[in-house]
Parts: sequence; structure tokens; C-alpha cells
Amino acid sequence: MRPLSPGGAARAPWLGGATGLLLATAALAGLLAGRLTARAEGFGRWASPTRQCDLQINRREQNCQALRLDQNLAGLLTVRFLVEADGSRTMAEELLFVGQLQAGQPAMRCSVDGQCEPQWPTRLLVSTVADSRYDDRGLIMGLPQTHLVQGSCVLERDRVLCDASSREGGSWIAEAAP
Repeated sequence: MRPLSPGGAARAPWLGGATGLLLATAALAGLLAGRLTARAEGFGRWASPTRQCDLQINRREQNCQALRLDQNLAGLLTVRFLVEADGSRTMAEELLFVGQLQAGQPAMRCSVDGQCEPQWPTRLLVSTVADSRYDDRGLIMGLPQTHLVQGSCVLERDRVLCDASSREGGSWIAEAAP
């Protein structure tokens, strides 16, 4: 058995103490970077302007201009319908559906930089809806109105439809053609 060095670790005979430590640190950093990269590959976002987009919040109808999908946790997906302010690129309102992928449904494929591609078709079981409004500078006006709901989203290449309702009688419907 080879005696331990004063620090308590066995030394490889072909590496000096400092060189061995530097190589071990570099190898560990490489392993950690690989793990972080692999972990980030399943998460990110996909966004698209819409050809047609309508939403209904408790019977109040409105047109929307963009759609965004966010995948932040495995199996969970957020579908956002975005309303732009008149004459500006500032967002005026957003309606958000949070759901879990139904069994056997594919998650989005995401690259390391967070850009994702949806895997059509996909179905979600929606558990939460949130509605946020923004002022003309794009700053949020108060806390989002969040509701526990029962609903679903159907995501297809040419159509995204989300529908949810709460026990208190609230209803949210959004449909977009990306």
C-alpha cells in the first residue's frame, strides 16, 4: 500500500502534488459543467406571433397577438396568451394557463440556450390560471389574479386551445393560431 500524503490523499506517482490537484479540479469542473448543461436542455421557451388569437376572461372578450410556451419543470408547461397595448410593443395583458402534461404526452425539446420546439400534439391538465395587466410603460399593475381551476389545453401545430373554470364560477378560454 502506498503511504498517504500529509493532506491525507494518495498521490499518483506520475503527477506532482500541485499538477495532480489542478488536473483533478479541471476534471471535476468539466463533469459539473456537463451535468449543468444536461440539466438545462429540458427547459426553456417557445414564442410565436399569432395569425388569430382570442381570449375570454369571465365573458370579457379580447384579441391577443402572441403565444408563448414555457417549460420550467419536467412535465409542467405554461401557456401564455399575450395582449399588446394599442400602437406599441408593450404588453397590456397576459392570460396564463399552468398545466401538467397528460400521461404519455411529449414535452418540448429544448436546446442548451433555452430555445424550445413544441412536440405537436400535446395535451395539458390545467390547474391554475393567472391574469395580469400592465400599464403603458409595461409595468405590472398589481398582483396577478390567480385562480385554482380545472381545465385543459390542446396544443396542435395550427391551433392552441385552453379552457378552464373555477368552483367560484370563473371561466377562461383562449384560442390561438400560431
